[in-house]
Amino acid sequence: MKFIHISDIHLSDKLDFDSSNSKLIRKMKWDSFEKILKENRDKDFLLISGDLFERDFFTLKDYQKLFEILEDFPKDIYYLCGNHDYIDGKNEIFFSDKPDNLHIFSSDRIEFFEHNNVRIYGISYKDRIFDKRFNYNISLNHDYYNILIGHGVFNENNSSYMNLNLERISNIGFDYVGLGHIHKKEKFSDKIFYVGSIEPMSFKDKGEFGYNLIDENGVKFINSSQMSFNTFDFDLNDFKSSEDFEKFLEKKLVKKYNFFTINVSNYDKFNISEKYLKDSLDLAYLKINYLRNQNYYKDLSKIYESTILGDFYQYFVDLDMDDPVNKRALEIGFDAILRSKDE
Repeated sequence: MKFIHISDIHLSDKLDFDSSNSKLIRKMKWDSFEKILKENRDKDFLLISGDLFERDFFTLKDYQKLFEILEDFPKDIYYLCGNHDYIDGKNEIFFSDKPDNLHIFSSDRIEFFEHNNVRIYGISYKDRIFDKRFNYNISLNHDYYNILIGHGVFNENNSSYMNLNLERISNIGFDYVGLGHIHKKEKFSDKIFYVGSIEPMSFKDKGEFGYNLIDENGVKFINSSQMSFNTFDFDLNDFKSSEDFEKFLEKKLVKKYNFFTINVSNYDKFNISEKYLKDSLDLAYLKINYLRNQNYYKDLSKIYESTILGDFYQYFVDLDMDDPVNKRALEIGFDAILRSKDE
């Protein structure tokens, strides 16, 4: 038996980029989703544990495109709804045309589908919040391979999402537990996993993204993402020239669509061009932030040593200035004090 588990695809999501980059990211998520299904046509079935699409932005054409992709997958698909793709009176009409191989968990109470010698248990959201208690009194028939898919969190009693007790889930005895909702993959045991999202969607998303492949050898994570988001901090004093800097940056590229944010200090050493670097390195996205060197604040505080500016700088002397919060507080504080001086 072989099957795959994916989650949190967020097709047609709204993104915090300009229109051209948002369009590219949305396209890449569709392409990545379709690619995973095409490359796993030989598997026995597919599991989707929620947030397949963003219902607030999903159009009729999107539903039609989604169903065409799912219908082209030659095996059964078992899908539960999360907090972003729940089905209610506003969108259930679209699912009247769903492909026959798509099996949807329709209840916010535990239920299961049978697939040969496999039982697949799941629960769907009916709204953006999940306020039902999970029923742990599940008597499994171990003549079957038992799977649980869900969309929620572990051990967060005040959560608005499905809250599960990790120990009690472990004790039920499922052969595989695959969860969605958290976009970063995580392994809790040999049988319990957050699979994460298939693609990163912003600079906040770190790590590997893809899907789980489950077979007789166990669970293997497949890194299938086609995008990479990275933030770098550079001091141009560490480079001899712009050409040297470009060569170093080129080594940071991976064989994916690369999205870079670069924070540069001592930027007056030599000129760097955002447009040139983006084109030369074939980056999908590039943003350069020019940062003042910490000596700027130190030197300025000496000039105004006996003023509020000097006193303000002294507050930061013993703090960790590698902490981005401290860095930003120093910048904002100096800017506010200097502005008040001018006024």
